[in-house]
Amino acid sequence: MSTISIIGSGGMAAAIGGLAAKAGHTVEVMSRDAAKARALAEQIGAGATTGVFAAAPGGDIVVLAVPYSAVLDVVKQYGEALAGKLLVDITNPVGSDLKSFVTPEDSFGAREIMKAAPSDAVVVKAFNTLFSRVLAAGPVEGRPLDVFIAGDDAQAKARVSAFIESLGLRPMDTGQLSMAPTLEHACLLSLGLLAHSVKHTNFSIGVSLLGLGHAPSLLASHHPQGAVSCTYSLPAGPAIPVRISFPTSLQPVTRLLRLPGRTSPQRRCPRLAPKCVAATSMISTG
Repeated sequence: MSTISIIGSGGMAAAIGGLAAKAGHTVEVMSRDAAKARALAEQIGAGATTGVFAAAPGGDIVVLAVPYSAVLDVVKQYGEALAGKLLVDITNPVGSDLKSFVTPEDSFGAREIMKAAPSDAVVVKAFNTLFSRVLAAGPVEGRPLDVFIAGDDAQAKARVSAFIESLGLRPMDTGQLSMAPTLEHACLLSLGLLAHSVKHTNFSIGVSLLGLGHAPSLLASHHPQGAVSCTYSLPAGPAIPVRISFPTSLQPVTRLLRLPGRTSPQRRCPRLAPKCVAATSMISTG
């Protein structure tokens, strides 16, 4: 196993650090607040250590587990200490209205981090679509959580994917770093679901690979165990599904929802429709 450096001491730092320690990785915690870093290292256990903030991280992979509002300043403070490092950007540059981004219109969070980092540092986007409590809890109904990643360096993505798999999670490569804004939009999807449908953070968004589709449709299923699967099927190709899992009990019910604009009849379930329409928006975002 490898050494993982985590810059930050909040919920995501705790979740990733805890899973990494359980998987046998050596974890180093670094924070502006040395007391918080020590407390988190003690919480993680398994020999987790603390590093000096802004000093060279000891880890093979450096997780930037601080809010986007702070991450650019943090990266600049570290400066050349991050030279040659593989930086995992888990941030979401969401504005205070929770509906927009604070990045320039022609840019995105991961790109701004790449600009601030040393030229030989490599940035991979990952973990930004998961809530910390869900990540810390691990698999839902025995299925690993999906971690979407994006990056330009194939070797770096392979290393991050291997790290994700070692945590008992499933890496889902979405392509080059230019896909990072799509992943950042997925955060807005989660926030929209949180505000208007789900009303709590105990859910995750993932992918289920199904068979061939027929008519364009959205199939939503509530299972007794609490999982909700939303699948968008194309006319002549594989289904593009989005799984939204709720670790809470719901009554089993299935409804077929035709896509907006189609002339075919719609059978709607008030409970399901908001979740499924929101899930569809993630497919078309970006």
